[in-house]
Amino acid sequence: MQVISSEETKTRNHLMDNIKGILMISVITAHYLRVGGSFQLSSFDGTVYITAFSFIMQGFLFFSGYFSKNLQKCRDGAVKNFLLPYIIMMPLMFISRYILSGNAELNFFKPSFALWFMLVMFVYRFFLKSIYKIPYIVHISVFLMLISGCIPFLGEELALGRICSFFFFFILGYKCEEKHIEKIRDIPKGIMIIVLIFLGAFSLFMAYGEVWDTEVWQMKECYLAFGMSNFEGIFARLVLAVTALGWIMVLINLAGKKESWLSCIGRNTMTVYLLHIPIRYIIESTGVAGEGNVLYHGILAAAVVLSVYVLSRPVLSLYYNKILYFCYDILIIGAVGKCMNLIHRTYRIAVETRKKYNLGENTDRREGSTPVRYERKSDY
Repeated sequence: MQVISSEETKTRNHLMDNIKGILMISVITAHYLRVGGSFQLSSFDGTVYITAFSFIMQGFLFFSGYFSKNLQKCRDGAVKNFLLPYIIMMPLMFISRYILSGNAELNFFKPSFALWFMLVMFVYRFFLKSIYKIPYIVHISVFLMLISGCIPFLGEELALGRICSFFFFFILGYKCEEKHIEKIRDIPKGIMIIVLIFLGAFSLFMAYGEVWDTEVWQMKECYLAFGMSNFEGIFARLVLAVTALGWIMVLINLAGKKESWLSCIGRNTMTVYLLHIPIRYIIESTGVAGEGNVLYHGILAAAVVLSVYVLSRPVLSLYYNKILYFCYDILIIGAVGKCMNLIHRTYRIAVETRKKYNLGENTDRREGSTPVRYERKSDY
């Protein structure tokens, strides 16, 4: 996810923008459906939810990795673009939840709802320069994705579970090149439509069969948390990984390459992602009228459309950038500058004090010489 200026629009990859637009609409749809008040897994809503969580965050991380080729730029921007928004948004989301429900907890070590993505992206972008040359890094990421579910402490705290389980998609995106994208685009559309139908049927089966708990799809905790053995959990993650890769290929193959209304959403995904969270809290606290009927789905659909349209406006992204850069200059650059200034002043005071009182030992380093100590002169 990223925010760009209007000057960069002409050089954008519209295919990727369109795909990110689809991903963002899917994210908001799934989030709103889940808390609307009439959610059941074995239903149409459950099928949509399972379908969305089969590829949305895996897709975002894959394409984030794809656009992380400039390693130094990624590291330099990791704090400003991801860690700082996380630090700012955590208390804001706490306030939102407290006002709406009266039940909220502020814990920076446990990301609030969708803010885990910011923490994960900070870790990936900051450390990518140090780890991208590790031999067999993709194979290691697969192992990490599968084995992390066997370790109980790799859970929601600091998003450690997701950092381990989603890294495969990020590093795979980083390794992916334009020629690979073109090869996927060259696959006959008919074949990819068949794959799409199969993936949709799979989601339908998983939802109405209630095969796994919905949180299994989020890959954020250990297998035992869902009553799975390690073998069952590893098998489930393998299935989820293959499913996600299938969806990513479908998106790359079938999405349009020309600029469209999806492109605007894809260019401004960060504001949509962050600012839809309080809207979700409102829906969760108030509920939606209709109890699963046409009115219910109409209200949720309208909420999705309005959220996507309003929050993806370029002017909103522009002011988001300005506020973010201002906070970065004040909180990060300013704090670092003050710390450096304090260290410099402390050092100068120490040096001046040493000179004034002739403190310390001055030793002649020549061979055979005798160390000479200069005593402080008495004032009496």
